Amino acid sequence: KQRGISKVITTTPNMGGRSFGTNVIEALMVSLINKTVEEITPKDYYHMLQELNMKPGVVDLEKEDV
Repeated sequence: KQRGISKVITTTPNMGGRSFGTNVIEALMVSLINKTVEEITPKDYYHMLQELNMKPGVVDLEKEDV
């Protein structure tokens, strides 16, 4: 805030007040896709992101008390 930043964008959604690391979300998706890691394609990840309705997290620092 002191440097004029108004928003923080994370690569993972806010889940229960937390933004988990990308590696945690990837591990979750690998377990749900039901293929070996070698068989998983970018399209598989994309479809899983759609199915789980995962979107980047956005924290508006103007509205948050951080």
